[in-house]
Amino acid sequence: MLASMTSFIGAGGPRFWFSVPPEAPSPNYAQLLLQFTHSDDTNALVAPLQEALSARVPRARIDVRTVETGPPTLIPISIRVLGEDAGVLRSQAEKLKTILQSSPLAIKRPG
Repeated sequence: MLASMTSFIGAGGPRFWFSVPPEAPSPNYAQLLLQFTHSDDTNALVAPLQEALSARVPRARIDVRTVETGPPTLIPISIRVLGEDAGVLRSQAEKLKTILQSSPLAIKRPG
């Protein structure tokens, strides 16, 4: 059952979830966010929505997908460290590496 629907026409919405980057303004862009009362409903509707929308909106690129929430998943992270001094950047990168390796919340990749 649909709990809510939000639409953004002409640009993406504000960054509401890290894995969903906002889209730049464009008159030919739209984004719909559908929230269902149960996650099982969401997962079961992805494929039928993709098929139905792709068939009914010719020449449009439609991407129906879930926004992952809930228990942690094995999704890698990326951290960019910027600066002018390569030595300082290496030092800061090593500090970040140490922090992440010591975190009980981080899942270490084998190898």
